Amino acid sequence: MIYDVIIVGGNIAGLWLGHLLNRSDLKVLVLERNKSVLDTFLGALFYTEKESKEYNIEKFILNKTRKVEIRFIDSNCKEYSRVFVRDDKENPIIMLDEHKLKLDLLDELKKSSNVDIKLNSLVTIITEKRNRVEVELKNKTKYSGKVIVGADGCNSIVAKIFNFPEIKICNAYRYILENCDIDSNNNLFYINLKQLGIGYAWLYPRSKTTCNFGIGSIDRVKGMTKYLMKLKANLPGLKNSKIKNLNGGQLPVSYRRNIVKGRVMLLGNAAGQINPLIGGGVKTTMDAAAIIADVLKKSKKQEFDLNLLKEYEKKYFNSDFGKDIIKTCERVSIVLKLNTHPWFADVGEKFIKFGNYEIRTWSLGKKGNVLKFVIRHLILSLKLLWIYLRTRNKKI
Repeated sequence: MIYDVIIVGGNIAGLWLGHLLNRSDLKVLVLERNKSVLDTFLGALFYTEKESKEYNIEKFILNKTRKVEIRFIDSNCKEYSRVFVRDDKENPIIMLDEHKLKLDLLDELKKSSNVDIKLNSLVTIITEKRNRVEVELKNKTKYSGKVIVGADGCNSIVAKIFNFPEIKICNAYRYILENCDIDSNNNLFYINLKQLGIGYAWLYPRSKTTCNFGIGSIDRVKGMTKYLMKLKANLPGLKNSKIKNLNGGQLPVSYRRNIVKGRVMLLGNAAGQINPLIGGGVKTTMDAAAIIADVLKKSKKQEFDLNLLKEYEKKYFNSDFGKDIIKTCERVSIVLKLNTHPWFADVGEKFIKFGNYEIRTWSLGKKGNVLKFVIRHLILSLKLLWIYLRTRNKKI
């Protein structure tokens, strides 16, 4: 048989798109390379409680937190400064139970008459033909579909085969810790620019006694888990904690400038749909999946006309969240160039701390705040300009 849509990847992007297409008249196949959907790396923050209600996922909420803090630490993991970013009782940030969410989506798709899902199915060859796309697995099994969606992460085999623009990636590691003694209302970011570069460690409470404790860096790779364990040993609430789970993965820190080619579309990390500074990939992936689902449903009436499929790319890049990701990625590119200079650690800290200038605001680049920064730090701003002009043509 020929499927309407073949989704490569069964992490949150592929499962959520399958969920959105389940109630349509499209015949869908989801292919996941791992034996379990729980074998893939996934963050858990979802933005705010109000936003979660849009997706009817309240039953997957583990914890609600109202505060966000950035804490600056030295080489001995001792805090010397902090910035309070957020304290909102009315609209708290939520922590999702990612395992429960994925298992629930998997169960739904297994029971569906419109969606087939196959685990342990590694895609190795994809061939685009006149009116369909043919997928071949490692075991030589073949499937055909009218459209293929690559939701298989930032090292996407779909993107590689069809020569989509490359994206930059970073490594990230996350522990789930038990027996903690923490403030369950406070999300913490730990920054040491000299040791972690463009990156940070994070502590997201799952409850008063459990948390997600992770680390990621755009420009540093070696020694990250060792540094995280050093930080764990020096934080009072984590000294006696025990590691329940460890997983790691790679996350995009840039976006693909094209996410549709013919009958091939990219979604989630495969498309670079994550803010490289503040995360939020779960939310943006769900938003992008909603655009794809709408385009696929409408285009079926026109036999998946290629011009209609291209509407996904246009709508995504014109959306508010798509524009935010692009702006942030462009700023990260500049910061990576600046990071080659020894002044960067001091510069980066001033950017983050300026006037309670949280990472989200910095990443979106509000013009008024940038002007205030330049006025208050004229010499520093001139130094930044000088470094940028010297490095603007340097490839990163």
